Amino acid sequence: MSKVSKSQILKLKIALEYLLNLTKEQPEEDTFYIDLYELIDKFPSFKNRLTVRKIFRDISKLTHENVSFEIKDFEYTNESPVITATQGNSSQKVIKTMLLVDIDNIEDFEKEYDNICNQINKDDKQNQIYKIGLYKDNREAMYFVLNDNYSPDKIINASRLARKWPLLIRIASGESISLDESDSVVQLYNYFNSNTGCVIYKKSSYAKTKIFSIKNNKLIPEIEIEFISPKIFKQRQNKQI
Repeated sequence: MSKVSKSQILKLKIALEYLLNLTKEQPEEDTFYIDLYELIDKFPSFKNRLTVRKIFRDISKLTHENVSFEIKDFEYTNESPVITATQGNSSQKVIKTMLLVDIDNIEDFEKEYDNICNQINKDDKQNQIYKIGLYKDNREAMYFVLNDNYSPDKIINASRLARKWPLLIRIASGESISLDESDSVVQLYNYFNSNTGCVIYKKSSYAKTKIFSIKNNKLIPEIEIEFISPKIFKQRQNKQI
């Protein structure tokens, strides 16, 4: 599966679990008619029909087209067993947008489910940040190296975060830092954990990652953070170029 965003991965997991539950609730069926906008109401992250189309297109690819789908508008009247709508004594036509999902082989789909989820989880992990390197060059410019990628176009200039740098260096050295120490500690936590404008996300394709957690009122790194000397930086970069 090609690299997808964290939000798309979460939507895929939700949709797969939803399909699995449908197959268990209706074991005799292999075609499912789902009211599209009821589905979006149930799972607000699906947002609109374009998002749903993308989700189920990805599922179709993951299942080698065992799952096919179509989004189609149906017209119903009070004669329909599906929906009744009346206005006074006359029938009122109602257009409903349905997601038609067809599963060629239910047993194969249920067997594939765990494999598909494992693949999604693998892609999810690959899309996460698992290591941040802190590097300062001879001109005192500061940089982030993400996931040991030393390609010049992937190194992120962090000079605007000069005020946060001393705290990051202390964390990289293994020092235990209390939230009560200063407002800067809380600000650092919020910047990396809940700020979509954080430079590491704006300047890379990685999904938002839990960089820090708080335990016993201490700021705890959830990923590896290391300080990189100019000598080590040069050695590692030369190996990759």
